[in-house]
Amino acid sequence: MKAFNVEAISILKPYYRQFHSRVSDISLTNLVIWNSKYGFCYKIIEDCLFIIIELSDGSLCYSMPIGHDKEENLKAIDYLIRDSENFVTIFNADNDFVRLLEQTDYSYTIESNRDDSDYIYSIEGLKNLKGRKFHKKKNLINTFMLHNNKWSFRTYMEEDFKLVLSFLEYWYEDKKNDENLMWEWDGIIQALLSYKYLNFEGGLLFVNDKLVGFTMVEMITVDTLVVHIEKANIEFIGAYSMLQFQMLQRYDDNVKWVNREQDIGIKNLRKAKKSYNPICFEHKYRVIIKK
Repeated sequence: MKAFNVEAISILKPYYRQFHSRVSDISLTNLVIWNSKYGFCYKIIEDCLFIIIELSDGSLCYSMPIGHDKEENLKAIDYLIRDSENFVTIFNADNDFVRLLEQTDYSYTIESNRDDSDYIYSIEGLKNLKGRKFHKKKNLINTFMLHNNKWSFRTYMEEDFKLVLSFLEYWYEDKKNDENLMWEWDGIIQALLSYKYLNFEGGLLFVNDKLVGFTMVEMITVDTLVVHIEKANIEFIGAYSMLQFQMLQRYDDNVKWVNREQDIGIKNLRKAKKSYNPICFEHKYRVIIKK
C-alpha cells in the first residue's frame, strides 16, 4: 500500500483510462482535492487499482477495483478476501460492481445513503434550457446579461493561478468556521498546483474584467462530465447559472451527461441540485464482503 500523491498520478492514469464508472468520488481530480482530509493510499492487485482509506480504528476501506477486465476484477477481490481477517469493505461502489458481485458466491451486505448519490443531468438540457422546467434558470442568465453587458468567459490557464487564488480567498472569507469547506479550499489549491498532471478544465466568468465565477470540471467517462467545483460571487445575480451555462457550451455532442456530485444531506445544496432537473442518480454503495 502506497500513499497517494501528485507523483503517483502518472502510475494511476492507465488504470483510469479503462475505468467507466460515473461515480465522482474516486476520479483523480477528486482524489487530489480531498487527499489532505482523507489521506488516500493505493494498491495494485491482479492488474487492478484500489484506492484505499484508513479509518480512525486502523481498518481499511477499498474502492471498487479500477481495471478493465471483469475476470481480473474478481481475482483482485478474491485476493483481498483471502488476505483479510474477517471481511472486506468496499466504499462508493456503483451498480455495475454490485451486478458483478451478484454473479459470484460471495456472502455480502450492501448499504446506501441517499445523501451520497450523485445527481446526473442531460447535458443537452443544461446547454439549451428549453421548456418550462428551465424557465427560472433561463431568467437568471438573462438577468445576468441584462445587468452586466461587459461580461466574458474563458477557460482556465496555469497563469491564472494567482487570480483564482485571490477569488477563492474572497469566496471562503466568511466560511472559515466550516471545517469541510476549509478542506475543500485547500484541496482546490492543490488541484490547481497539480494542473499539468490532471485532466480537469477550469472556467472563468468575468464582469468588467473582474473574476466573479470559477468552475472546475472533468471528463470521468467518454460521455460524462463531472462538475467538481463551482464558485460565484452572489452579488452578481445569475452568476452561478451563467457560469455553468458557459462552461457546458465548450463540449460537443459526444458528451451526454453531467454529474454534479452529491448533496451530502445539506438542505440548500439539495434544493439547488434539484433545480437543474436531474434525470437520475448515480447511487453509491458500501459493500461488506465476508470471508
